[in-house]
Amino acid sequence: MNNKKKYIIHKRFYVFVALVIILVIALCVHFLGGGALSSKTAGKSGTQTESTAKKKAASASQPPDISGIKELPASYTSPVKKSSHAGTLHEFRYNVKINGRTYKQPAIVYLPAGYKSSKKYDIFYLMHGYGGTYHTFLGWWKGPRLFKFILDHMIATGKIKPTIVVDVEYNPMYGEYYYGQLDNVSKEVVKNLAPAVEKKYSTYAKTTTLKGLEASRAHRAIGGFSMGGCATWRALKNYPDVFQYYLPISLAMYYNPGGYVPERSKESAKIMADAVKEKAPGKKVYIFAASGTADFMNQGTEMQARDLAKRSGFKWVDPSGSFRQGNITFNSWLEHTHTYTDTYPYLYNGLIRFFGTDKDE
Repeated sequence: MNNKKKYIIHKRFYVFVALVIILVIALCVHFLGGGALSSKTAGKSGTQTESTAKKKAASASQPPDISGIKELPASYTSPVKKSSHAGTLHEFRYNVKINGRTYKQPAIVYLPAGYKSSKKYDIFYLMHGYGGTYHTFLGWWKGPRLFKFILDHMIATGKIKPTIVVDVEYNPMYGEYYYGQLDNVSKEVVKNLAPAVEKKYSTYAKTTTLKGLEASRAHRAIGGFSMGGCATWRALKNYPDVFQYYLPISLAMYYNPGGYVPERSKESAKIMADAVKEKAPGKKVYIFAASGTADFMNQGTEMQARDLAKRSGFKWVDPSGSFRQGNITFNSWLEHTHTYTDTYPYLYNGLIRFFGTDKDE
């Protein structure tokens, strides 16, 4: 009887041990398997994150999907009603060395309302025409001009993302404007002004070396009116690897008092196309050119764009369409003349194509 009881006890003990072993094995399989599964899931999640990051990067390198020419609201040329929506203007100085002498060059910097150094901002360099100054478009902090109000409204209403705008000044030390000056102004912007401005203010440039500027080109634009329009085409020739967006207004890459010169237009188009192919291989540049039907530089500006569109790497798109269908277009405003005040709709339409928020009106 006692032996039988001992056998039953031993049997129960062995069953208990077996159950414990099975439980331990089950727990190990669960946790180790779960760990492995978690690892696989994490791998998939990581891949998805990487894919999402790539999609975002690809999206950032494309212009917003805006189509059609938009009418500049009349209210945009008046100050914004809320002071919290008003950007600020800042006098800026930077060093330039020319022929062994160092010069303090001025610029005006527009910072969007609510600017924070912890955020990243797109940036637009804007060049005036003959007889203008770096105050022409934006004014100064005591006396802002209409384009400053337009920027405030565009940002406040979500037409464009908060954007830094820099009014550029020319340096007469380079010599005659249309020859010595206009090639040098874009070089000065890249070598001197951009590194200084983008070091002080927050843009997408992680560094302000040339490589840093090249890496952040999808968030940088350059444009200008008249003489500044000519300099914009030359910026495309000199630095297609630094600027992704170009807004040349009322002038071709060459200057002729009579306007359009077919041979020079075609020659200039070839020079620009070859430069893009050499300096920014595989990268897109986007050009929104503009002028007015009563502007004596209207034909020259349009044909410069059309001649460039015939070159490899460029595709013409009607202004009613999106840049995503091509990468160069031109629009002429009815009865607009060769004046600064007539350029505001051009700047408005160009900027919503460069730094818009995909809110197609």
